[in-house]
Amino acid sequence: MSEGRDTDEDLLSDYWVTSWEQQTVQELESEADRQELLRAEADEANERMWALFQHAAQCVALMYKGAADSQNSIWVPFQTAAGHITALYKEAVESVRRSGEAGVQAGYQRRTREVLNWARRRRHIRREELIAFLAGKTPPPRTTHLRGSPRTRISLERMSPRLPSPHHHSHVHAHTHNPEPDLNTFKEALGISGQPSINVRPSPVGSPTLSSRRRNSTHLPELQAFICDEFARNKRPAPSSSPTHDVTMDSPQHKRSRFT
Repeated sequence: MSEGRDTDEDLLSDYWVTSWEQQTVQELESEADRQELLRAEADEANERMWALFQHAAQCVALMYKGAADSQNSIWVPFQTAAGHITALYKEAVESVRRSGEAGVQAGYQRRTREVLNWARRRRHIRREELIAFLAGKTPPPRTTHLRGSPRTRISLERMSPRLPSPHHHSHVHAHTHNPEPDLNTFKEALGISGQPSINVRPSPVGSPTLSSRRRNSTHLPELQAFICDEFARNKRPAPSSSPTHDVTMDSPQHKRSRFT
């Protein structure tokens, strides 16, 4: 009996579905699976981090090999550098995984709260209103006369923000194709700012960083001066490029409601 009742309900639902509802549902179902996109982006990020980690490890190994003929033993500094690079890589992979999971859960929570706040403002909810809210559209005008005030369209436009398109952040990885590496963070780690003068950020008293700087204070200025000279000697002129100011009118930031 239950199977026959479900079949009858499916037939009735197909009968009552309007062309606008069917089109809207098809658009929602045809959207790309964000879970698959998230997994693909995480895999791509892991591959990039692994490649960068390999290059960094090779550079440290080559530095150790080139200085192995010196009288001073550099095995302990080499181990320390290799350990920090490995820890950085592992923490980056774990951070990508945690941020991806947190982003999915935050998206679910945000959407649930939006639907809940939208449903609290209504005593009766029509099916096309719910579909329009989930799709981020305005419901079609009703053919019958409405006794209530026309607040449906206004509230839907205010309460149904669409999630950004997965292609919205596709430009984030464009800098990976730049052959000139960005070494500002590297210089900052050595206490070298963008100005000619050398500035070292202070650390809390008693911290391991401060104690290690005190022990190596005699070598740090010499290393900073050498790196500054190398950057100045190998500095390349920046390519001249005119910034573009193209504005995408389809962006949600440029869409304004006709009721505002």
